[in-house]
Amino acid sequence: MKAVYLDHNASSPLRPAALQAMLPWLQGVTGNPSSVHRDGCRARAALDEARATLAGLLGARPEELIFTSGGTESNNLAIKGSWGSWGAWTSGELITLASEHPSVLAPARELAARPGLSLVELLPESSGQIELESLESALCPRTRLVSIQAVNHETGAIQPIEELGRRLAEHPALFHVDAVQAFCRRLLPVKDWKIDLLSCSSHKIGGPVGIGALYVRSGCVLAPQQLGGAQEHGLRAGTESVSLAAGFAAAAVEAERQREEEEARHRVLRRFLIEELRRRFPEVIVNGPEEHVVPGTLSVAFPGVDLDSLLVQLDLSAVRVSSGAACASGARQPSAVLAAMRLPEEVRNSTVRISMGPETSREGLEHMLSALARAVPNARK
Repeated sequence: MKAVYLDHNASSPLRPAALQAMLPWLQGVTGNPSSVHRDGCRARAALDEARATLAGLLGARPEELIFTSGGTESNNLAIKGSWGSWGAWTSGELITLASEHPSVLAPARELAARPGLSLVELLPESSGQIELESLESALCPRTRLVSIQAVNHETGAIQPIEELGRRLAEHPALFHVDAVQAFCRRLLPVKDWKIDLLSCSSHKIGGPVGIGALYVRSGCVLAPQQLGGAQEHGLRAGTESVSLAAGFAAAAVEAERQREEEEARHRVLRRFLIEELRRRFPEVIVNGPEEHVVPGTLSVAFPGVDLDSLLVQLDLSAVRVSSGAACASGARQPSAVLAAMRLPEEVRNSTVRISMGPETSREGLEHMLSALARAVPNARK
């Protein structure tokens, strides 16, 4: 049968609507959006239209949206850019969760190595969700930035972003939200939720690879991390890709239009999958919260299996899943998310992430269950 693709949190296949929006800018003459001639003006108009569309989905103004190469660059620009805007690297503190994506933790840890700067990595609860009291305790006058993920990339755990924004509203620290796994899957009204910076990415929602965006609240000052030109309000030098922007916007519009329907469909599929997994594999462990989770993501452990063997056997059975974040050039790394949740090593070393998308069906999940029935016993030998 056709391969069952269940790795949408890593990258979701390009939507036909996104491809159609890109084609006119991949054929014929496409001007540089910074040029003043007719072709350049056409490109600028298309870029502005895409920006306005994406900003509108967040309840933001078009000028508050900066195009980047993806979620990783958006997170780096938010973290390093906000820190750099304070001038001579004066003392300060950054607060985040130990279960954040590597594109948040890596730049935060790099900054923390500089004199006068410190990093607080809060441990989440065993469900993967933030403990609000621990954040309250960590906040201090030196806190300059709080960076919390909206939806975890491995477990699908939803963080209380609205409540966090409310609590941080009276604090001078900036509030950054990594919404790469939440954009067009959850409502994200940046103004109402008092969010200062928000990262999102195109290829997680069926848009093209190579483009993302960073919402920067009006009045929030960042230091650019990529220099050379005045593009993107001076925050990100380099010629913008009109085709990628058009595809991103088209994918986002379709994903947002289908969001509630997809969420309801995935909830039914997730319930079916958990029931069948527990029936067929009594030892299976579901990682993360039972509630407050995006229904399209499921993290499950099969204690005692050799995970590499299990993943290879599933792949040979035309089932595409992963073990966690796809950010290590294909190398499987121990899950920092599950470690931060203080799950036993046996669980961490036997966990598979299943992430659904628009084409995920019950028939596909049944095929995966049949493949697991063959692969799990073999992976335990």
